[in-house]
Amino acid sequence: MRRAVAAVGWVVLAAGCEQSRTELVARVDSEVAWGAGRTVQSVTLTVRRGGPTGPLRSARTTALGAGGERRPLPLLVGIVPTDDTDTPVWIEALGCRAPNGCTVATAVVAQRAVVRFTLGQTQEVPLLLASACVGVTCGSDERCGDGGRCEPATRAVVRPFDGSDAGMVADVARDAGGMDRPMVADATMTDSGSPPDRNDLGVVVDAVVLVDAPPSDVLAADTGAVPDTATSCGTLELSCGGVCRRVLTNPDHCGDCGVACTAVAGATPTCMGGRCGYACDATHADCDERPSNGCESERATDHANCGGCGMACTDRQDCRGGVCVACGGALDWCPGLGCINTATDRNHCGSCTTMCQTGFVCRGSGCVADLCTPSTMPPDSGVPPIWLNCPAGCVDTESDPRNCGSCGNVCPPHNATCHRGGCRDGMCPQGYRLLPAGSFMMGGGDAGPVHRVTFARYSCIMDREVTNVEYSNCTDPLCVRPTPSADCPTSVMNWPPDGHDWQPMNCLPWSAADAYCRTQGIRLPTEAEWEYAARGTDGRTYPWGNTPPSIADTPQRLCWNRGAAGSCDWREFTAGASGFHAFHMAGNLAEWVSDWHGGYPSGDQTDPRGPSSGTQRVLRGGSWRESNPSAFTTTARGSDVPTARNAAYGFRCVWTP
Repeated sequence: MRRAVAAVGWVVLAAGCEQSRTELVARVDSEVAWGAGRTVQSVTLTVRRGGPTGPLRSARTTALGAGGERRPLPLLVGIVPTDDTDTPVWIEALGCRAPNGCTVATAVVAQRAVVRFTLGQTQEVPLLLASACVGVTCGSDERCGDGGRCEPATRAVVRPFDGSDAGMVADVARDAGGMDRPMVADATMTDSGSPPDRNDLGVVVDAVVLVDAPPSDVLAADTGAVPDTATSCGTLELSCGGVCRRVLTNPDHCGDCGVACTAVAGATPTCMGGRCGYACDATHADCDERPSNGCESERATDHANCGGCGMACTDRQDCRGGVCVACGGALDWCPGLGCINTATDRNHCGSCTTMCQTGFVCRGSGCVADLCTPSTMPPDSGVPPIWLNCPAGCVDTESDPRNCGSCGNVCPPHNATCHRGGCRDGMCPQGYRLLPAGSFMMGGGDAGPVHRVTFARYSCIMDREVTNVEYSNCTDPLCVRPTPSADCPTSVMNWPPDGHDWQPMNCLPWSAADAYCRTQGIRLPTEAEWEYAARGTDGRTYPWGNTPPSIADTPQRLCWNRGAAGSCDWREFTAGASGFHAFHMAGNLAEWVSDWHGGYPSGDQTDPRGPSSGTQRVLRGGSWRESNPSAFTTTARGSDVPTARNAAYGFRCVWTP
């Protein structure tokens, strides 16, 4: 009785038959130090049919070195076909740190090739374990190319073999009679001791031999299908559940009972020589020769392989029915889409991958706003609207929280306000600090009387003074440019921005500060808002607390006592931030506020705006010129005529919903 057939080994011609030798010779060599005790101590060579997931042909480990069982490099391994010379052969060589082999996960270096047999020729496949490939991880269907770059394993070099096979550790050797014979891991004969059978082609088929593969009873145990040895079947058959199966060709019982070949895209599973493969159907082709994706090319529509592998259409052609057809007029070919008019198609505007956002249309290959005019124009909010045609109708994307900045962009509940096309981040825009609704005690010292101020709603104050870069964007005629003067010499004037980008804007009259804020859709803070931002609700003496500043402080909390050095970059002295985390509320520049200067009222106030008229505007916070700590208290006040231009004066803005 024969053992179950798990796989057919390499078949060889019977005596007396003459035919040119079809063979691959894998040549493994290494640039990495190899041998006993070296970086690479062994090589594990694996051969599979079809690809990295195909049936296993052979897996062997060879210890490297001299003497005993060790062998030197280069290592030559011969590979001959079974009954199929068309299916590619996948070869992987792993350089291992241990003398007993390794896996791809533990290998020092790896190299691969996917090659085909050439009928009647012996071809050599070099597998160089290059030093540039050490530590490089390529895919199982990729090889390591020049410079350690991964590339398809099908790019491996194949060249005529002009050497001798005497040094092979081969999978095929020659017997004393000069005839090829299989090198097998398990050369079991029939129970009667008779030699292997000969099929009707005159080819010796070692039907019960496993070539570098596990015994069939192990495979049967793995699949749950146990061959029925009680049923008498033909030489190339096994009894599977009482039914004789040709396990060399049956894709449902390929090599053993119950071993079904896996289907791949665009192909039909096949079984040849007891090993699984696939055959492309009439509408598909395997153009990249990667078994992992099967027959990936659709002949009728594949732009790169239109009607057949390598038959690419041009950039202005579409593949239709396996024929390249020119895109007409202004149409361009887009992968997977066909011929598209990229001049007007909003989903492919100007290019195949550019989509215009909702509220925009494609004109002249560019996305432009689909502007509209509302049937009823709302009151002027001070911020120029942008009306777009959105699914909700004609909406102002500058202020609509359901279409903020673009159609359908809904501001979340905690950022329910849309201002200038942006949802407020945590109620305030970036660069602003929240001043929550509530009350605080205003005034103290020389600034009296002390009185309660209540804010009915929140506001947002800039966390810094307005910088040169920000001010340079203002085109309002009132946004005048600074000019040198006795109070603003060139040495401490921060204008122009070049080299002073993040310095605060100084040397401006009150009207220029007011104009800048208004053109941004915001305003100057009231004196009450400014003191609230500096003092908070705990009545602190200085923005950072109750400790007066000192030259010995480390770090310094404010820009002060600078002599002739001028103001500081707004990103400096962050240790002096107020309780609401606003910077430079003391020092750097004294800041214009919106109020006329005058005495405080004696009673409680809600959202106070200061006196209705006056001759001077209020300045708060002290400046870089001051050296007396009293100038930097949260209650200290200053004032000047609105036309004053001083290198110690600047401003910040506030926003309210």
